[in-house]
Amino acid sequence: MNPEALVLLLLPALGSIYFMIGGGIPLIAEQGAGAAFWTARDNLPAFQNKYSQRLQRANENFKETLPHAVSLLLLVQFLGLNNEISAAGGWIYFGARVVYIPIYFFGIPLIRSFVWAISVAGLVMVSWPIIGAL
Repeated sequence: MNPEALVLLLLPALGSIYFMIGGGIPLIAEQGAGAAFWTARDNLPAFQNKYSQRLQRANENFKETLPHAVSLLLLVQFLGLNNEISAAGGWIYFGARVVYIPIYFFGIPLIRSFVWAISVAGLVMVSWPIIGAL
């Protein structure tokens, strides 16, 4: 299995972590298990805890970048253009998204923006062979 395919395989696991820490766990912590499991979740109040709010925003940010990552990783595979640059870019994106969670949780703004930029740079690296083939 090539590196880009492995990153694609790991992204749903990372997405599940983001989903749990960005929604499920804070919801249970603030509203209780009943609100999380036994209601339709209509009209739930916004998270009040700043850490819950941060995790929710980190989850939203991940969901904004995920379609781009998946599209580029699939496209580089489909076109047979995967190489060392696209592989490194996939791992850089993945690693930056892993590091993003605790940095956002602890509220380190400048570093958070830097890590986000690194993840975007990883996506640019994944797209580099595609751009070169145009």
